[in-house]
Amino acid sequence: MNCVQAELDFTAPVVIVPARARSTDPDTSHDAADSFSEHKLSELQGAVLAWFQKHRRGTDEQLENAPEFANLAPSTARKRRTDLAERGLIRDSGERAINSRNRKMVVWELAEATP
Repeated sequence: MNCVQAELDFTAPVVIVPARARSTDPDTSHDAADSFSEHKLSELQGAVLAWFQKHRRGTDEQLENAPEFANLAPSTARKRRTDLAERGLIRDSGERAINSRNRKMVVWELAEATP
């Protein structure tokens, strides 16, 4: 399917962590973080979070190869995973897996606060 949302269940509750800016960031970054809606994820962020809710854990390669993201550039799904990690919704599990190029990859998992 062309529509990512059509294949995923977005009805599961989601805990959202407020946007943050680093103490060293300029005031415009702090303003942007303050203005960010705590209750919204982008459609793609929601799709990636739904993938993790379904699979519980996985690598970037597994995420990129998921049928739900077949029409996206690999970096697109990976960037949304990064967004979710920065918001505290997923985290590094501490485990590593070997990818198709025989390199170690982080195994990401849902954070404890995520239903």
